[in-house]
Amino acid sequence: MRFFWAWPAPDPRALVSGAELKGALVLTLIKLAPSGALAELFASQEGVGSQLKSALPILGIVFGALYLIAVGFAAVMILRVTRAAARLSRGARAVAAGDLGHRIPVKRRDQLGDLAVSFNAMTESVRGMLGAVADKERLAREMVLAREIQESLLPPRELTSGPLALVAHF
Repeated sequence: MRFFWAWPAPDPRALVSGAELKGALVLTLIKLAPSGALAELFASQEGVGSQLKSALPILGIVFGALYLIAVGFAAVMILRVTRAAARLSRGARAVAAGDLGHRIPVKRRDQLGDLAVSFNAMTESVRGMLGAVADKERLAREMVLAREIQESLLPPRELTSGPLALVAHF
């Protein structure tokens, strides 16, 4: 594998003509193997060491700042999720205690927000079903009462007068 490597060097045209350029450097592009480029790059160990020593504190500060930003972002996300879960938990306890009118405020547009919307729809559905059951029970009680009133208005089922007996079916 070969690639091009560049560094400041004297103008190669001056080398061909034999002329010497004093103090003039141009960026020269030379084709090298990767191993040759690395050897050329790290030719001076003391230069590399001093560059690394000066770069490490800066890199430490940059990565430390990125770490703190990531930790802060994670803390904010954790707080948002736990608060939404706590609202859902409080709502479930309220419904379990019989408060079917309790609604969870929907503040998010993610899965927890969808769960809050579903929870609110579920409590409304349960409230409607309990209302329907109560209406059916009320209607059944009214029917029993109407039957008792009707039976009290009808003559007795057996009418006897001496040796005669009259049996009616209503």
